[in-house]
Amino acid sequence: MRGVRRPIVTTADAALRDDLAAANGAVAFLRAKVARLDEVTMVWGTEKRMIHGTGADGRQEVVLRSGVSVWMQILEWWSAHRAEVAQVMVRLDIDRRWVDTQAMFGERLADALDPSSRTARPACGGGHP
Repeated sequence: MRGVRRPIVTTADAALRDDLAAANGAVAFLRAKVARLDEVTMVWGTEKRMIHGTGADGRQEVVLRSGVSVWMQILEWWSAHRAEVAQVMVRLDIDRRWVDTQAMFGERLADALDPSSRTARPACGGGHP
């Protein structure tokens, strides 16, 4: 089928770690981009234009309001998204769980490579509760 992509098999922990890594990359890129903007391009464009009625002298009053650079808006969005993902990861204790999983895999690999190296190790790998 055209335009349909195959799903990527992952876990919730891996998806959150990947999303945080993507957000970190986006924020770093956007910070560098915004740092290169000059004052004129930081705030630009017409966000709102209002034309008030014609006065006795035939003139119209035009009110223009500028907006923040699109790059700044995108940076703000990615920064907020990154903070939200990080908060979820902290709440779910994903970093500790990932370290424990990696330690367990390391122990299994060591045991597979050298069965005589088996010692009494904590089940979670790092002695965490």
